[in-house]
Amino acid sequence: MNHRGLNIIMSTTTVGFFKPSTRARYGLRLVLALARTRKKTLALNTLAKQLGVSKKYLEKISRILKEQGIIEATRGKKGGYRLIPDPDQINLLKLLTALEGELALSRCFTPDCPKLGNCRAGNFWQSLGRNISQFLDKTTIADIIKEV
Repeated sequence: MNHRGLNIIMSTTTVGFFKPSTRARYGLRLVLALARTRKKTLALNTLAKQLGVSKKYLEKISRILKEQGIIEATRGKKGGYRLIPDPDQINLLKLLTALEGELALSRCFTPDCPKLGNCRAGNFWQSLGRNISQFLDKTTIADIIKEV
């Protein structure tokens, strides 16, 4: 499965008009790190060092992912975080929506845009939004791991 578009969407630099938030980029990196451990629990300190992200910021992201049933936390000396679903059960649309809320690149991507009736580009923007959502929906964490 070719994911060339993913390089644009998940780039850490602005490409055109779409730049995912830091929370989305780090959240994806966190989930990928946990997916590679094959259900082992990883301490937050270990993850923070491995990912080059502050422990405090990872705690925020982890809380969101835990509430969404994507990861679970275990307390104690051997505690940490682990992925709950299998990597092939987590699509990027679900993950990014959990981290960001509704994914819309701009108001033009939503049917409630007040200029939609008078805007010749509105259909283009909505089509692009649908294509991005479909791509994210069919791409799983397992797909990304296979490519790396």
